[in-house]
Amino acid sequence: MRIEAFGGDGFLRGRWAPALLGALALAAIVLVGLRAPEQAGAQAQPGPLRVYVIVLDGLKPAEVGALMPNFNALRAGGTWYEQARAVFPSETLPNHVAMMTGVQPNRNGIIGNQYWHPNEFSASAYYMEEPELLEADTLTTRLENTCGAISTATVQSKTYLHGVFRGETPTPGDPNPQREADFHWTPSPIIPVSNHAPDASTMSAFRTWISSQPPDQPQFAFVNLGDIDRAGHVDEVGGSTSGMSTPGRQAAIEDTDQQLQLLVNDLQQSGAWDDTVLMFTSDHSMDWGPFQQSVGVAGALNSAGYTTDLSGEPPATPGFQGDYVHVGGGGTGAVYVEDDADIPDMAAVLDAVPGVSFVATAEPVPGLGNPTLSELGLDNPNNGDIVVFTEEHWRVGDGNPLPGNHGHAATQPSVLLLSGGHPLLRDTAASISGPTVYNPTLQLFSPPAGGPGNLSVAPTVASLFGIGQPAYGYDRPPLYEAFENYALAAHAPCQAATAEDLLYPRPGGATPMRIPLVPSYAECSEPDREHVAPLALPSCSAVRRESSLVTTSSIGRGSGSVLLRVMNGDSGTTEDEADLAITTDISDVRAASGGADYTGNLLLRLGLRITDKANPPPDGAPGTVEDTELSVPIDCVATADPQRGSTCNLATTSDSLVPGFAIEGARAVMSMPSIEVLDPGLDGSLTPSSGSCPPVCGSGDEDAFLVQGLFAP
Repeated sequence: MRIEAFGGDGFLRGRWAPALLGALALAAIVLVGLRAPEQAGAQAQPGPLRVYVIVLDGLKPAEVGALMPNFNALRAGGTWYEQARAVFPSETLPNHVAMMTGVQPNRNGIIGNQYWHPNEFSASAYYMEEPELLEADTLTTRLENTCGAISTATVQSKTYLHGVFRGETPTPGDPNPQREADFHWTPSPIIPVSNHAPDASTMSAFRTWISSQPPDQPQFAFVNLGDIDRAGHVDEVGGSTSGMSTPGRQAAIEDTDQQLQLLVNDLQQSGAWDDTVLMFTSDHSMDWGPFQQSVGVAGALNSAGYTTDLSGEPPATPGFQGDYVHVGGGGTGAVYVEDDADIPDMAAVLDAVPGVSFVATAEPVPGLGNPTLSELGLDNPNNGDIVVFTEEHWRVGDGNPLPGNHGHAATQPSVLLLSGGHPLLRDTAASISGPTVYNPTLQLFSPPAGGPGNLSVAPTVASLFGIGQPAYGYDRPPLYEAFENYALAAHAPCQAATAEDLLYPRPGGATPMRIPLVPSYAECSEPDREHVAPLALPSCSAVRRESSLVTTSSIGRGSGSVLLRVMNGDSGTTEDEADLAITTDISDVRAASGGADYTGNLLLRLGLRITDKANPPPDGAPGTVEDTELSVPIDCVATADPQRGSTCNLATTSDSLVPGFAIEGARAVMSMPSIEVLDPGLDGSLTPSSGSCPPVCGSGDEDAFLVQGLFAP
């Protein structure tokens, strides 16, 4: 089977480069002179909130310099993230979808620009431009489902981006189809070969849409400007200059910067600047290298004795026509393997090819020490069984690649800037540092969810519009650093936060929490000796457990832990799905007298101090609740192993114990001064003398068996 191997964005090859550069230059000359959209009158009323995400496709952070004076002016008044990152592969489709869904490719389904579907009668890879492939809701879908009055726009310069965000036709069995934006622009005019519309026409369409919107209506737009990326792909001399000083790419960067100034001028002249939050990103950066530095994936596998059908003819039957199928990219290549038993050997063959930085597989290959697809956020059924990542200045060579490419770790650094005139934004400029995204001397790659970047876009936009997180949460927290201390507080959906939305300090994320448990010993009250230095404190020779009813072995067979995991609600529904999952795993529990398996009950008790925005009056005001407790009985079951005591496990949720305990959108900070597991007390009863159980169980005579802590052997 012949697999059509495209470059990072599916261009035709090097012989088309001069023609494409000429077409880009001509389009810029013609379209930059188009009449700007009519300006709104000075008397127009400012809208409550406008959030515009603008992707400067393929721009390297290092290229933000003298060629971009207008962007730098925005940077001088905004929040710049020095070490922002793309998801893998660092290609256009996966990263735009990551921006719009807030989750990695393993959760949103878009694992590359292309994929191979083994059940199709086809010799080609498919572009992942069908909205039906999306497995997570886009911002457009969530905003349209939650906010009836909002105006949304998707203005994408590339045809396959237009495809993936075009929305789905409702069908039976799909209760929540992807929604199309109110304005979903069809790219035009399309430059031959590059398959994209120039930035001048893209920005003109976007500005025209802005000028036509009601001034008092919230707005969200997602815009892709593709000229910088397209110029980089066809840069024939980029390998010798790293693309930093070639005329074609310089011209594209300068023109894109001019388009940004036209947008800013419109917003300022119309009075909309003070309502606007601008978020600038790049989906990936760009890499160049000599033509001879290419990795032949198919050649290496064929030399090792594996076969694939490269005839170019559609197969007689669907599926594999050999041992593997290879879908090439720029700096990555996905290999779909027919027999799982071949994966370790194939991965070892590819890992040894010159120019390969590393390979990723579902499970680590013994002796290879390679990362897993899960670590890269790529473990999805749509993906290949082996994904090859090249070194810097190398490319996957099967299929006559383009001069410039991306997809590998060297192109993970991305641009991230928040600016604008909205009072939500911080008053002073900031430059946020962090660990270097790409540093091959220290690490092969940076975890895509390990820091700010393209995964930060959706959660930030969702917080600004007050729609919260989807049911299973986002993979990154919002970009809190860019806003005033009240900006991302809970507030009415699709309205900007105000100073009245009072805020209390809270973390960007604090879930899940696993708490190890250790036996609880009574405090030393009558010391008769002294601990060794440096902890030269009085100590007691009589070691006394607090519980006289239950114990565990003294030879380290027992263990225990409590796992607490926040379950985010879904603001797109009217139900309150928020909850707190509570799990315990306790082993080797014995009766203190005789050491037999303990088969009674234990009591998990969580001390709670809750600060949230659910304290009327006034409705939704922040406040701290008086300290309380949440407790729940745990059943213990004997084991068949005479060397081990009982197991005492629990799996429940806070809403199951106390309906309505977890309130969706309450921004609850739950500190837990104490976490302990108690025995049932001498009366053996966990039923309180009055009231119900839970929230507080026990009759009052319980003693601590296990408490939160650590064991140092």
